[in-house]
Amino acid sequence: MERDKELSALGNMLDACAAGHGGVAWVSGPVAGGKTALLHAFGERAAETGALLLRATAAGAAHDQPLGVLRQLLLGADLPTADADRAARLLNRVAATAPVRGAEGTIPTEVAIDVFPRLCGILLAQARKRPVVL
Repeated sequence: MERDKELSALGNMLDACAAGHGGVAWVSGPVAGGKTALLHAFGERAAETGALLLRATAAGAAHDQPLGVLRQLLLGADLPTADADRAARLLNRVAATAPVRGAEGTIPTEVAIDVFPRLCGILLAQARKRPVVL
């Protein structure tokens, strides 16, 4: 399915982001309408420009693991080695504290208060250097 118009709009948003003007794009459409293909094509273009591309799928396994989707986003990204190692240590700390999230399972508050700002800090530091595409 041709998506030149949509790819162009997303590319313009990426250019604006690189110039310091972030934004949000909402991609919607019918089942099998080409949304995933569009996002993959845009993700490849964004990564080629040097943007930090964060990807995840909300699969069942990620749901049962504390911060499973966040783990995919951060550890699947092209982060500098020191940042990736730091993110892995923080996420492993959460996993060790709350290894399986059940119906009532939560991440202990003291861990969340320490870990979330540090994980966000990793992404904010990258966003100061290059566009971040989620």
